[in-house]
Amino acid sequence: LGLTNDEGWRIEIPGLPELTDVGSQRCHDESETKCLMPQLGSGPTSDNQGSGFYSKADYIDLVRYAKARGVTVIPEINMPAHARAAVVSMEARYKRLLAEGKEAEANQFRLTDPDDTSNVTSVQFY
Repeated sequence: LGLTNDEGWRIEIPGLPELTDVGSQRCHDESETKCLMPQLGSGPTSDNQGSGFYSKADYIDLVRYAKARGVTVIPEINMPAHARAAVVSMEARYKRLLAEGKEAEANQFRLTDPDDTSNVTSVQFY
């Protein structure tokens, strides 16, 4: 069960709400502080079929449902590949916490190195 990709984070992590608050939503927000820019359409607002995630309870229900039918669910979290949703989400977290004066906490899960000057472009042109 794919739970991450460049265009969306699909599983709730209670201690990191930005992963789903930002990373599971697609909309037109060039700053990418509210959502991810849609790669393949999805439309200008986040009320689209490209947005959404499984809550912790949803995931537990899904695994129980599958188990009752003899199906094994194997979660797939692609890191470092397909990590753009996580990177953008953690940068939004960084900016929010930095604005609150919480620099140490802001840097705790930051996935971007501000000193990295690499010019790397993925197949999706990220």
